[in-house]
Amino acid sequence: MTPAGCGLAEDILNWSRIMAATLLGLSRVCAQTVTDEEVAALVREALLAPEWNTVAGGSYGFGYKDNVFLAHDNPQSAAFASAGAELLALRYAPLGPRFNFFANGDARHYFGNGVSHQEYTAFGQALAERDFTESLLGSFAAQFYYQDQVLDVSVSETNRQPIPVLGETINLRPGTRLKLSEHFSLSLDAYGARQFFNQPLDDYWETGAKFAAAYHFARDSKLTASYEPSWRAYDTDPALTATGSAITNSHRESLRHDLRLVWQQHWDEQRKWRTVLGGGVRVNQENGGGYFDYLRWAASARILYRHKAWEVSAEGRFANYDYSTQTISATDTEKRNRTDWTAILAIERRLNEKLVWTVNYEYEGADSNDPLETYTVNTVSSALRWDF
Repeated sequence: MTPAGCGLAEDILNWSRIMAATLLGLSRVCAQTVTDEEVAALVREALLAPEWNTVAGGSYGFGYKDNVFLAHDNPQSAAFASAGAELLALRYAPLGPRFNFFANGDARHYFGNGVSHQEYTAFGQALAERDFTESLLGSFAAQFYYQDQVLDVSVSETNRQPIPVLGETINLRPGTRLKLSEHFSLSLDAYGARQFFNQPLDDYWETGAKFAAAYHFARDSKLTASYEPSWRAYDTDPALTATGSAITNSHRESLRHDLRLVWQQHWDEQRKWRTVLGGGVRVNQENGGGYFDYLRWAASARILYRHKAWEVSAEGRFANYDYSTQTISATDTEKRNRTDWTAILAIERRLNEKLVWTVNYEYEGADSNDPLETYTVNTVSSALRWDF
C-alpha cells in the first residue's frame, strides 16, 4: 500500500522535472542554472506550505569568436567578455493552480581587432497551469524576447548576408493537455506573436497551433509526434514575384507547415545518461510568386551525461533548404539550396553548493550554392556561474 501523500509528492516531482526541462531548454537563450536538486528542494517546501519560492543566479566569463559578423570573406575575430543573470520563481499549490516565472538576460562585449558590435539578449516567461480533472490540464503562457545581435536571416529575407538584428517579440500561448492513459497523451497549444524589428527588417504578426501526441514509457522517457501550422503577415513588405521583384499594392504573407518526431530517453534509473533525437520536415509557402517557397529537412541529436559534480553534453543540428522558385541570382538560374550545421560541446563542473564552472565550444556553418552566403564560425568560452 502506498503511504498517504506519496502519490501527490510523485506528481509534484514529475511536474517540476517537466517544468525545469521546459524552462531550461528554451534554446541558447536560457542557460542551465537551476539544478534538479534545487527544484526538488523547492518542491519539498511547496508541499509543506504552498508559497512562492525563488532561485536566482548570475555568471561572468570570457571567450573567443573567430567570425563575429558571420562573414564569407575576411572574417573578423575577437575576444569577448560575457555576463548573465537568471531568476526562477514558482508556486505549487496542491489544490489550486500552479504559477512560475522565468527571466534571463545575457550580454557579450567584444574587444580588439576593431570589432565594435556588442550583443544583448533577454527572455521572460510567466506561466500558469491548472488541472481541471485528473486527465485534463490547461495552461497559459506570456513570453517576451529581446535581441540585439548579428544573425543570418537569409532563409526568409532578401538579405543574403548576415546583418545586425534589433527587435522584440511578444508571444501569448494558451494550451491544453489530455492524458488518455498511463502511456498516451495529446496536447494542443495555440499562439499569437507580435514581432518588432528595426530596419531593414519588417515587423510582422504570426499565429499558429501545435498538435502533439506522446507515448510515455519508463524513466520519464517519451516519443512525441507533432504537427504545427503557422501563418505570418508582414506590415509593409510587399509580396514578391518569382524573380524577387516587388508586387505593387500587395503585402507579404507566408504559410508554414512543420512535422516533427522527437525521442527523449533516460537510459538508467539514476538518470545519468540522457539522449534526445529529433527529425522533421517543413514546407514554407508565400503569396505572390512564391519567391521564398522551400522544403526543409532537419535532424538533431543531443547526449547528456551527469555524474556527481560533472555534466557533459554534446549536440549536433542539421537543416537543408531546397527553394522551389528562388534562383541563385538573376544571371544564374540554378535553384537556390543551402545547408546549416551546428555542433556544441559543453562541460560543467560544480565546485561547491553555489558555484559552477563551465567550458563550451560551438561550431556554426552555412553551405550554399550561392558562395556569398557561406560562412563558418568557431566559438570557445568559459564562465563561472553562481547561485544566490
